[in-house]
Amino acid sequence: MQMWYISFCRLRDLVLKAQKENLMRMNSAEGFARVSAFLADYMQHHGEIPTVREIERQTGVSRSAVGRYLQRLEEEGVLVSRGGRGYISAAEEVRQQQPGLPVVGTVSCGYTKLAVQDIKEYVSLPMKGLGSGNYYILEADGTSMINIGIEPGDYVVCRQQPTADRGQVIVALVGGEEATLKRYYPNFEEGYVDLVPENDDMPVQRVDVKGGTAFEIQGVAVKVVKLEDIA
Repeated sequence: MQMWYISFCRLRDLVLKAQKENLMRMNSAEGFARVSAFLADYMQHHGEIPTVREIERQTGVSRSAVGRYLQRLEEEGVLVSRGGRGYISAAEEVRQQQPGLPVVGTVSCGYTKLAVQDIKEYVSLPMKGLGSGNYYILEADGTSMINIGIEPGDYVVCRQQPTADRGQVIVALVGGEEATLKRYYPNFEEGYVDLVPENDDMPVQRVDVKGGTAFEIQGVAVKVVKLEDIA
């Protein structure tokens, strides 16, 4: 057999091998991206890590690959293994080791104002019914939410998350520096968000996001705690 033909066959085999390895890397990157995106969405809505079986079912990624991706996320410090009990987020592990929930400042229940993001203290509260997730406390200031029992000085327990469902009570950062607690009614087609108070004497605050006003959801209110219930 001529040497040129042998060299051609070897070169062809090397090219095919490289293409196969490249395809495997691409498939791996795509699978990792799908799993990571699903985890982020699931944790946001459920506050916990789904099972391997659920990840496999929802993403179409094989169970063995899911296991490798979870180990990779653990190595990167995103997840923490609980042995045979699955995983929790690293942030959740930190929260469980804290002496309580952090009180990070005040939030306006009236017209928006600056929220002070310094931890004032930690407050121990029963976590039953809250589920997993990252929680913090804001002290209510103002009267715009009195119809649902939120009064000045109350502690509002919030779950940290960047999205919310229509009608939920959210912590909104408006204009990059002003925080407020209101009901969330977005109108994405028209390009605005209505922040609706729970006080018949106060107007709706319309945020013109289409016109460039900065708007960010920093959490969803899940519980109100009266000071007398803490003492």
